[in-house]
Amino acid sequence: RHDGATASVHTAPTTTDVTVTPLQRSLWLHGERCGHGNRQLLTWGASLTGKIDVEALLAALRTVAADPALRVTFAMVDDDLQCRPALRSDPVVFIDRSRELAQLTESHRVIAGRQSIAGRVEDVDSGHNVLAVTCVRIDTNHLLISLIAHHLIFDGRSLRLFLDRVARCYRERNQDLL
Repeated sequence: RHDGATASVHTAPTTTDVTVTPLQRSLWLHGERCGHGNRQLLTWGASLTGKIDVEALLAALRTVAADPALRVTFAMVDDDLQCRPALRSDPVVFIDRSRELAQLTESHRVIAGRQSIAGRVEDVDSGHNVLAVTCVRIDTNHLLISLIAHHLIFDGRSLRLFLDRVARCYRERNQDLL
């Protein structure tokens, strides 16, 4: 989202078309001419270590990813670009590989975790899923997190807003648990 607004925690899916911005239309047309490939994906990743409340992190990610602005698809209908609500599965995936990777060195666990994340690139495209978030536990206190989003809905500023909202939701969730 570009307006800085925050969605409520209980966001219901919308059933009406969403307005396409001029920038989204331009990106779409560029993709039509040059191919919608990985060039139009924004990726971000982090390595989290220490005491991590995984349940609170996943809840925060799912809350923010439920924003209707992130649950859309794009398609051409009668020569007009349409942005429509997507009724799809949860874009947040958690994979626990900590037991499986326990005998590996730290660097090999990170490599194996990144391989789990790399497979999600194929899950993102403008016509189906425009967002994929993957969390891979590679050790008891080590989590790799990755966000892959289509540039039609995400840019650098959107990423910062997304991460700020996730952090806020995570802190609120942890306070509720204390």
